[in-house]
Amino acid sequence: RRQAAILRYIEFRFGAQVRIDDEAVRKEWEAERPEGVAVMSAEDETRIRQRLAEQELDEKIEAWVRELRAGADVRYNP
Repeated sequence: RRQAAILRYIEFRFGAQVRIDDEAVRKEWEAERPEGVAVMSAEDETRIRQRLAEQELDEKIEAWVRELRAGADVRYNP
C-alpha cells in the first residue's frame, strides 16, 4: 500500500510535466527501425512514446531525489 501511495504521488507530481513530442519519437524510431521498413506502425509509436516518457520520468525523479538529498541536514550522534 505504501509503494502504491508513493507511485500515485510521483504520477501526480511529475506526470503532467512529461511530454514527448512527435519529433523525439520519430528520431528514436529512425535510430532503431528495421531495415526496409519505411513507415512507423501505431504499435511502434506507442511503445517508443511510452519508453521515452518512462525515461524522462526517471530523470525527473532522480533530479528530485538529488535535490532532496542536497538539502537534507543529516547528523549522526555517537
